[in-house]
Amino acid sequence: MDSVTHTLVGVGMANAFFKRRIGAPAVTILALASNLPDIDAIVHLSGDPTSILLRRTFGHSIFTVPIWSLVLAIILKRIYPKIKLVTLFGLVLLGASVHVFFDLVNSFGVVLLWPFYDWRPELAVIFIIDLLLTDILAVPLLLYLIPFMRQQLELLSRIALVCTLAYVIFCGANRIIDPCRQ
Repeated sequence: MDSVTHTLVGVGMANAFFKRRIGAPAVTILALASNLPDIDAIVHLSGDPTSILLRRTFGHSIFTVPIWSLVLAIILKRIYPKIKLVTLFGLVLLGASVHVFFDLVNSFGVVLLWPFYDWRPELAVIFIIDLLLTDILAVPLLLYLIPFMRQQLELLSRIALVCTLAYVIFCGANRIIDPCRQ
């Protein structure tokens, strides 16, 4: 999935479930965390065409996501000293894990078991760039621009996340029942 949509998922989760309890930093934390696994995109800076083989590996592995999450949580602890490290770690791990899920359900897959196994599962349920999915997640933020809708951001974000889940399930069901799929 693209970075904009990953960010919108994190912002949506923060607005729907965490902003009231943790405060505004929850939005920033989950926006960053929702992009954390893409740290492995740094391999493209090498200019080596074979670097694509390392894409979605060390940032997306179930073994390394908790490590990267802890590192980011420790960094964020310096920025948000009033938030407990365990809370920061939980938020970051949630955002990063949801990122991995969305990359798993699109058509490029992830190397979940890196560095021990190079199997790259992909469910190919949604496209890497899915504008409908992006739009669903953007609606609460667009409606937030209307002054009388601002108090409804939490509810609108929850509705958008439910619609996102329903959309992914719908796409998955279509893939299962489509007799023309490959």
